[in-house]
Formats: sequence, C-alpha cells, structure tokens
Amino acid sequence: MNISQIIDNFRPSTAITLAAGEHTTVNQTGRYFILKSNSLATEVQVAIGNSQHYTAWPVMWSFQTRSVDDFFEKIKFYNPAGVPMTIDFFISSDWVDVNSVSNITMLETIQNVVHIDDNSSTITIDIAAGQKISEVTTVASITNVVHVDDNDGTVTVDGAVTIQEPLSVDDNGGSITVDGTVTAVDNGTAQPCIIITNAAADANTVGANHACKRVLIRAHTINTGLVWVDFNNAAVALACYPLAAGDSVGVPLTNTNLVNCLFKVANEKVTVVYTN
Repeated sequence: MNISQIIDNFRPSTAITLAAGEHTTVNQTGRYFILKSNSLATEVQVAIGNSQHYTAWPVMWSFQTRSVDDFFEKIKFYNPAGVPMTIDFFISSDWVDVNSVSNITMLETIQNVVHIDDNSSTITIDIAAGQKISEVTTVASITNVVHVDDNDGTVTVDGAVTIQEPLSVDDNGGSITVDGTVTAVDNGTAQPCIIITNAAADANTVGANHACKRVLIRAHTINTGLVWVDFNNAAVALACYPLAAGDSVGVPLTNTNLVNCLFKVANEKVTVVYTN
C-alpha cells in the first residue's frame, strides 16, 4: 500500500486542471496538505495560506502547520508550464478523519509497532457471508511473552493446545473457552529419597530401579570431589553434568535407574529425590 492509496482511504482528494500560466486559489481550511499527483513533469508552484511566496512542489511532498491551533484558509496554485496541468491534492484539518475511512482492502507489511485505540468504544470487523478471516495454521515459535486481554469478552481457542512453560491467564471476568483437548502434566508425588554411592573412584554407578516422573539430584555437602552425572548413558568425566558439594540438578525422568554417576573420590554420595 503506497501513500496515495492510504490518502484515498482517509479522505477523497481534489483534482483541478490549470491552464498554461494560470493562477488559481482554492479556499479550503486545513492543517495538512499533500500533492498526490501531477500530470506533468514540471513542478506546480504552490503558496500556502496568505504567503505570497510560491514554491515548486513535487508529488508526495507535504505541508503541516506548526501549531495545534494554526490553520491555513487557502492554497494558491500556479502552472508555469506552457501546456495545461492536472493536479490531484489532499487537504485535511486533521491527519486521520476516522469517519471517512472507507475501506482498506490489503495491507502487505507493517514494520513498526501499531497502536489502535478505539476510545472505549468497539472495533468491529464485518465479514460477508461465506468469507472468513484467514487462518493461522502454524506458529513455528513464539520466543517472547504473549499477553491476551479480551476486555471482559470471550477468548476461544479451537484445537489442541500444548503449553511447555508456565502460563498465566487472566480473562478479566469474562469467559475463556477451549474447544479441543487440554492436557495438564502432573509432576507426581514425592517419594522417599535414595542414595547413590560407590566404593571406587572413576567408576559409573546407576541408581536403584524406581519408576518416576521427575528427579532432583544433589551432591552431599560433605563431598570433596566432583560427581559427574548423566541420564540414560554412562557418566564420563568432563563429558556430562558436574556436581560439586551441595550442587543439584533436576530433570524429568521415567526411572531413577537412568541416573548415572561417576564419583571422582571413592565413597562419596548423591541424594536422589523423585516423584511418581
């Protein structure tokens, strides 16, 4: 969408034809002026308001008064060419007259932040029978926080929803409806902790067999050496997760026997707390 298309959507423009060498005055009050088009390569001469100074005016150049209460009451045009010239221009007392927005059929790209304020009223999108708003079929990734505020209305989600991170939803006293399947993941109930230890240094040791959903592994505070921890693979020094005395790590896991520990000092310990 180019500037002339935007102007057309905001307010009708005015077209006039100037004879060769003609001066003419348009008596119209406004604060903004844009020259939309010019039928000749020669620039039209324009004087704003009471100014007696004419300025060459290229297409798509604009004028704006500097004060909120400042208005011009007329614009004078002069055709310096030796042949007739048709110009199309736009005058407005405000930049956007919301009552005159007729239709925007397509907006290809908005690169900057857009703020829409309907002044506590209602923004309505009318869709003809048989038409619909184009669907978003795939969202590859949303990396930032997303806030949805339905202003006491209704938010409807059709289809299955998978949420991998904590989610906080506030519908402002309205109603949130989910059509489809919502699955809540249960972290389970904490079970008695188990101790993993080894009499020999630099040897892989696995935990006892207990079905679980999540484990928390903590190196004993009395340990003097590192404990290397891996999951479902034998622990190898410098190739997996190190725990110094008092360090801990928690992960989702299906069995405590998938916890593999390599102790750099013999007879040291880790404690494993698990849920199922």
